[in-house]
Amino acid sequence: MTEKSFFPARLSFLLIFLFSMNYLTAQDEEGVQQLSEQILKAVGFAEVGKYDEALAVYDELIEQYPAPMLYVLKGEVYTKFSHRMTSDEKAYFNSLRLYNKAISIDSTFIEAYTARGKLNIFHQKYPEAVQDFTKVIELATDNEMLFYGYSDRGSAKSYTKDYAGALKDYNKALKLRPNQVTLLSNMGMLYLNLGQIDDAQKVFDKALSMDSTEISVLINYGFMLIQKEQYQSAEALFSKAVDVSPKDPLAYNNLGYVNLKLNRPSKALELINKSLAIYPENSYAYKNRALVYLENKEIEKACADLNKAEGLGYSISYDDEVKKLLKQHCH
Repeated sequence: MTEKSFFPARLSFLLIFLFSMNYLTAQDEEGVQQLSEQILKAVGFAEVGKYDEALAVYDELIEQYPAPMLYVLKGEVYTKFSHRMTSDEKAYFNSLRLYNKAISIDSTFIEAYTARGKLNIFHQKYPEAVQDFTKVIELATDNEMLFYGYSDRGSAKSYTKDYAGALKDYNKALKLRPNQVTLLSNMGMLYLNLGQIDDAQKVFDKALSMDSTEISVLINYGFMLIQKEQYQSAEALFSKAVDVSPKDPLAYNNLGYVNLKLNRPSKALELINKSLAIYPENSYAYKNRALVYLENKEIEKACADLNKAEGLGYSISYDDEVKKLLKQHCH
């Protein structure tokens, strides 16, 4: 989060609450300035990996101003940087506790439901995420909030494999923002999951024509080309994705898989290892690396990666391919 992205919306949420509860007055310009500076200080700490320092700043602020926005901001330190701080389970409950506290202070505080919904998606608690984004939709007071509510709930529904429900939500969001490229990319993937490949390609073509460097479009379009076994075309898109976003783990993982299909297992292994170095909790990358090991007849390594993929929730998020491979090669 940068200073630009933080202001004015989230600071506005915070100040409105503090003014309404008489913690601050509109005339207290010095207090408002000091509060703003402290929050930006905490955001800056979190951005450079000083998580304990960020949490300490929020603790001091919460003691002085027990506002729901501050609980959300503190929770996001755990949510966004949890894998570097503590176990996933502990981080989840730390964030959940803080978001729930925000909601207990103000049950209409839409930011807390949004944050909790994204937390639940990250930790594969998809039905809970659907409930949170449903609340966001109920509480939305403008089209921007409504757009994100429908878009996020559509994504959560797609993870539960409620593709029809997800499509309805995406279409509602699309009416609010017909040219939102990321939403179009998500819709393309949804059509792909529904087996409607022609519809998926139309949506991806439209999105790509609007922004040829949008990373989600490049990756999702490339994934569709894999389904069509057009591996060289997919390779071109994933290579562009790596150029556009050289730290994106999905780009390296998918490019690695394409290299495997193009009979370049050594290159595939190199690329998938890069993906895992960036994001070591990616179950899909472990599955793909297992496929490379199977190709190389390294069964023990393949089984270790398949078990890792399953432990990270591959079957919950995707399909039963890992379970079938485990049964075939590892039992």
